[in-house]
Amino acid sequence: MFAEPLRNFFFIGMMHANRKEGLCGRYHPSGGRFKTYLTNDLSSIMYEKFHQHRLATYYSVVQKEERMNLSEKKFSREKKHSKPDELVVLWTSGDREVALKMAFMYTLNSKRFKWGWKNVTLVVWGPSSKLLTADKELQEYLSRIKEAGVELFACKKCSDLYGVSDDLRRLGVEVKYMGKPLTEFLRNDNYRVITF
Repeated sequence: MFAEPLRNFFFIGMMHANRKEGLCGRYHPSGGRFKTYLTNDLSSIMYEKFHQHRLATYYSVVQKEERMNLSEKKFSREKKHSKPDELVVLWTSGDREVALKMAFMYTLNSKRFKWGWKNVTLVVWGPSSKLLTADKELQEYLSRIKEAGVELFACKKCSDLYGVSDDLRRLGVEVKYMGKPLTEFLRNDNYRVITF
């Protein structure tokens, strides 16, 4: 697509070069193209040098753009296939069977057996906060989860509504407002959030 404009540019450039050097040449438009009739070897050499320089510049630019495109595609592919390594377990259910048979079980084992997660976080939110403070078995299970290295958080707004904020703190749970942190977890590609 660039061959014709480049060719015309070369011929026009040679026309000016010939005039500058005092060389005799003539040209005329034919079929929309400029044709130059060079009258000596020097002007032919100049034309070849000019042509080679322009082609080298053109191909250099093309190769640079191709390298940039390949680099961008590689970066995009690596970003697309990068895997999250932070797990957030959002526990909201007031059903103790859900906690014992799924939420707590997966949270503990994913940390103990290193199932691809660098860090694991358990967030107690809603009816689960009331259930936890009233169930000794769940409290013992939570203690094992904490010892395994899982971070524990609870939504302050919900725990205040149930009147259990102090009880949760005594269990080793950090109580704070969780709306903004949860939003950051959800928007961050490095985190995976699962809800029970």
